[in-house]
Amino acid sequence: MEHFDTEILKERKRLEDAEKARFAAKTVEHEIKSSIHDEFIEIYQIPTRFQPHLILEERASMWMPVDFEPMSQREIQLLFPSANPPKEMYGNSYSNFVVALNWTEHQMGNEHLPEFLPFAKQMVERMGPKARVLKTDVKKRNHGDIAVMEVVANALGGVSYSYIFYTILEGRLVMGTILFDRKHKDRLLPIAEEMVESFAICQEETQ
Repeated sequence: MEHFDTEILKERKRLEDAEKARFAAKTVEHEIKSSIHDEFIEIYQIPTRFQPHLILEERASMWMPVDFEPMSQREIQLLFPSANPPKEMYGNSYSNFVVALNWTEHQMGNEHLPEFLPFAKQMVERMGPKARVLKTDVKKRNHGDIAVMEVVANALGGVSYSYIFYTILEGRLVMGTILFDRKHKDRLLPIAEEMVESFAICQEETQ
């Protein structure tokens, strides 16, 4: 019996050490050299392959892990119990981040994104709880500019980190968020940046 208990303790220690290694700084330093456009990347030592997913009524696409699936409205309501939950949300059962999207009714042109960003910053900081905008930027692109915002806020069990982006689709404002725990920022923020940069509007086929 004593030998059995010792083996259990050894196995528990081995699993604990393996889990620590997954999230160690050396692991992150090695993994962030890869890109979501590679054949596959490792996210905390889990091999992950990305591919374009059709989003927003199949009017746009964005690169996500291949097994990300749309969440049900019930799941979205549970994660966002506020009055204005996202209309679309994607994730899987084990990744440390989710993608939330909302194609709003707000009419706007691409050229107005820079002047909209300070207003969006004020709205985010008022929403809380204790939300704080760390950084804003407007990324100029030939295929549609994207305004981005990095936000930390109090959340159940810790502090959330949101990489929020705004862009224009068919003359209406799109708001997207890649959400994860702040403790995963060093590994997941570079992935979030690449995912947002991959956002593309689907071009209608010409007859």
